[in-house]
Amino acid sequence: MAALGAFKLSWYIRQHNMKGIFEKYSFLLTEDVTEEDILPYQEKPEQLSGDCSIEQQTGYWKIYKLCHHNKVAMTALQLYTLCYMEMSTLQILRCVFGESIQGLTVEIAARITYVQDDYLDLYDEMEEAYECLKQIVSMIEQGNSQFRNVFVIEDRLIAFLSGQKRMDCKLARVGCYMEPADTISNVCIMEKQIQQTCMQIRLTETNSLRIVQIGGKRESGRRFAVRQIASRLRIPLLLIPLDYLFTDREFQQERWGRVLRELLLTDRALCVYDEEDCKKEEVMRLLPFYRELEKRYANLDRPLFCTTGSSVKLIPFLEGAVFGFDIPKYSIRQSICLWEQAMKEYGMEEDELPISMLAGKLQLTAGQIRRVVRKAFQEIDKEKRSQDIYRICYKILDDGKYDNIKRITTNYTLDDMKIGAIQKKTLIEICNQMIYRLKVLDEWKMREKYVYGRGLTVLFYGLPGTGKTMGAHVLSSMLGLELYKVDLSQIADKYIGETEKRLEQVFQRAENSNMILFFDEADALLGKRGEVKEGRDKYANAEVSYLLQRMEEYDGIVIMATNLAANIDKAFMRRFRFAVQFPMPDVIARKEIWESLLYAGEVPRDSLDVDYLAEQFEFSGANIKNVVWNALFRAASDGIPLNMKHMLVSVDEEQRKNGKIWSPEDFGKYYYLIDEINL
Repeated sequence: MAALGAFKLSWYIRQHNMKGIFEKYSFLLTEDVTEEDILPYQEKPEQLSGDCSIEQQTGYWKIYKLCHHNKVAMTALQLYTLCYMEMSTLQILRCVFGESIQGLTVEIAARITYVQDDYLDLYDEMEEAYECLKQIVSMIEQGNSQFRNVFVIEDRLIAFLSGQKRMDCKLARVGCYMEPADTISNVCIMEKQIQQTCMQIRLTETNSLRIVQIGGKRESGRRFAVRQIASRLRIPLLLIPLDYLFTDREFQQERWGRVLRELLLTDRALCVYDEEDCKKEEVMRLLPFYRELEKRYANLDRPLFCTTGSSVKLIPFLEGAVFGFDIPKYSIRQSICLWEQAMKEYGMEEDELPISMLAGKLQLTAGQIRRVVRKAFQEIDKEKRSQDIYRICYKILDDGKYDNIKRITTNYTLDDMKIGAIQKKTLIEICNQMIYRLKVLDEWKMREKYVYGRGLTVLFYGLPGTGKTMGAHVLSSMLGLELYKVDLSQIADKYIGETEKRLEQVFQRAENSNMILFFDEADALLGKRGEVKEGRDKYANAEVSYLLQRMEEYDGIVIMATNLAANIDKAFMRRFRFAVQFPMPDVIARKEIWESLLYAGEVPRDSLDVDYLAEQFEFSGANIKNVVWNALFRAASDGIPLNMKHMLVSVDEEQRKNGKIWSPEDFGKYYYLIDEINL
């Protein structure tokens, strides 16, 4: 192409008798050129690529096709290539057309193409040439005429003509190619939706714009769905992020030019992707961008793919036919398939991870599952993978945005709880409902019958210190799920509607991980609905109703703890799947608690009367823990083993804290220590 550009330029100079230029630039121009040397290539361009590689021939013919066989456009590109290869070409053009020119233009290309004709009579062909060229080369506006806009010489077009397949270097920093898969994945969890979308695209007229929108959460498998659709249609893709083309509320013209050129040169379809789900006000701000993109893309005979958040709705606002779907929430069986596929990619055996348990407990996206498996494969010994996998899952799920909830770490087990057999049995039943979800919902085909209310809502009630918080810790340990305590002081708001909004944020953030949400001291939220005497009462009742409704929709475990079960509205009780009472411990339970605390660790002890402590003082588990803790520090301070005197001093201190003053008789057989304690 550069050689033909040099021939055409030489012929123009010869026709205008500028012999001095030949002498000065003899290394580039030839005075012996004739019209017969150029005409065969002008009439039959295929001769130009006779000695070129297949890639170069393909590139040349692609350019020729994009120019619609326009002679002015082809001359412009031939001169464009010559200018790139030999910088002195610009000096020659200035010698021929005047020192004022800044570079190659459509006007110059028209003059050189039609040497004997008046180029001003070629307006239609020049306009067509300009419209073709502006799609594949960049231009700098000069003056009032589009035909005098200067071409910007760039590497991308030259590389394409040279047969290179690399992407534009500036686009490569943000985008990527996606080729049709040779084999379609057999783990396509959206097979029905993908087949339907492909059928709709095929049945739509090819000369109309077809837009494919795939909505969903980040890493939910939107690009996977796009690739499946494109593979079935045999369409290669160019993936570009949304914010590359649309920044500061403006459409980026120069960047769009690069994208369009890449699409035209490589016969690809565009996929614009947005990583995050936008808020309502942000969606409205983005709609003008999609309208502008639709208008510019309309002439390309290929689908436009968009991956968006589920809140972005394009059908009501665009003229083209919009197909596609939102990524559905995975069933447990589908999640198991995703875990199996990810493990297969990393050569892991199926029994190395408890994938059935993971799928039943955690709602992870396809991308998150792959990252968990990769991290497990890289960081953990094979023997430890199963026990540490939950820790990895929660590390990946924790994005640091849990403003109103706090993670609680615990090592408590069911054996640590000194409660009755009925309470322990109920805790085990709660765990079983999470463990056997797959069997009941999928294997026994009960998922469709229980579309709503599959979550576990649990009420713990009892006097302070009886083990409600510890019960939440034990459930967390038994199931391997993270426990997050909801800070009600940060949730409740005096402004109408704000409390519900913050509650929704809490549940949305907990949705994927199936973390255990623990509402401690929820008496205020679960109190009986009062008579509506003023406007605020009406909205307070609405807040409670919203919370209980959202609890039922949550697919994990929600625990609420209250000290006063009698104050709970009876209409609310039906919302709880389980209600566990934590009574004050009896003598036997108190003895077990005293022994578990007093005989732990390596504490030096004197003789301790555990039976006396259990029978004499009707303490809760929390009271006993406080007494033992304070007694340990008294013994350490005295530098002697722990003894009954330390215990009785701490008992008296615990009772005084609660407003009760004891007499010596209250200490029974240890009344003789009363004087030493100075009661």
